[in-house]
Amino acid sequence: MKTKKIIFIIILLAIAGLGAFRAAQVISAKKAKDPKRQGMGQAPLAEIAPVTQGLVEEKMLRTGDIASYAQVTIYSKVQGWVEKIHVREGDRVKIGQVLATLDARVSTLLTLVFIPTLYTIFEPWLKRKVSAEGSEPT
Repeated sequence: MKTKKIIFIIILLAIAGLGAFRAAQVISAKKAKDPKRQGMGQAPLAEIAPVTQGLVEEKMLRTGDIASYAQVTIYSKVQGWVEKIHVREGDRVKIGQVLATLDARVSTLLTLVFIPTLYTIFEPWLKRKVSAEGSEPT
């Protein structure tokens, strides 16, 4: 009786295995006939079109962070209005390169006003220093 049960289980497992194998074959055949999957695994075919003249516009949008290699704060040794900027943001610059030109009219005006004012302020001090040394200012 025990041997009959074992033989029955073996036959049942064999039938189930054959059924699973056949089901796998049918599913794989359906996938091969599917028009959406035709050409999968092969190189894509190139589309041939007649030559035309026109504008080719191709855009790519990407997101991300952009960081500069180095950032430097620059400043002028003198004050004044900027007359011309010689570089744009993002340009590469070299050491000693002129980045901007200041308006010379303002610095000339400051010189014309500032030097006489300085002389007026320091004139008494200069006279005392000269008289202390014993010679006349030139």
